[in-house]
Amino acid sequence: MGCWLVWGCTIVPSSRCKVILAQNLSFRYKGQNALALDSFSLDLYEREVLCVLGHNGAGKTTLLNLIYGTLRPRCGKALINQEAILSYRDIFYLDSHFSLNEDMSVADNIEFRIDLLGGDASGAAAQLELFSLRGYENAPVKSLSTGLRQRANLAAGFSVGPSLALLDEPTNAVDPETRLLLEDLLRGRGLNHGSALVVTHDLDFAYSVADRCIVMQDGKELAQRRPAEYPSSQDFQSEYLSLTSRRGPANASHHY
Repeated sequence: MGCWLVWGCTIVPSSRCKVILAQNLSFRYKGQNALALDSFSLDLYEREVLCVLGHNGAGKTTLLNLIYGTLRPRCGKALINQEAILSYRDIFYLDSHFSLNEDMSVADNIEFRIDLLGGDASGAAAQLELFSLRGYENAPVKSLSTGLRQRANLAAGFSVGPSLALLDEPTNAVDPETRLLLEDLLRGRGLNHGSALVVTHDLDFAYSVADRCIVMQDGKELAQRRPAEYPSSQDFQSEYLSLTSRRGPANASHHY
């Protein structure tokens, strides 16, 4: 993987290799007057977890879809490893639609992903164990609760050791066990020494896993912050609320 050294980032050393370069991205949905994303730029570096925060409608999911290529920008560009995506082999994109076959079993879904992407065939059993899916391996995905579907989706997605994870609200509907496991995966870089771009409303989760956070509002970057610079998650949440200026710190909670 080559290094982008032309565009800098004010709070990340320029000697680090860039995994994602998103530059001046703009997008407007059909029938809407306002831009969903307005000249937005972002860098993601190797071995970095970057969380994108913001209220509903800030443009977070639109940003992920533009980077992954499911939407085309009105202007600007998004590059992964210095080029537009040609292969999805090393990328895991977790969205709200679940990238699983509903009629197949949990184990078959994991094995299919491993076979499709050329991973280690023995990895399926390890993923079932890691994500505590023993007892559900033969269950059709459509029979699972939303939380278990999310757990199965994560197990399948991480089964081939992706070098880049694009995660859209990964803690939605998950139980504490799955949440802690996901935190461990990201903090321990269970991504084949890779990187993650995470869209989330879960400020506790962002505080726990992120090296850096970008706060979005109205399709633009509002601020960048490092969670490690705040003594506690509550301090970090208060800063977020102060930045977005829509609720006071006294009303802070874990999710927004």
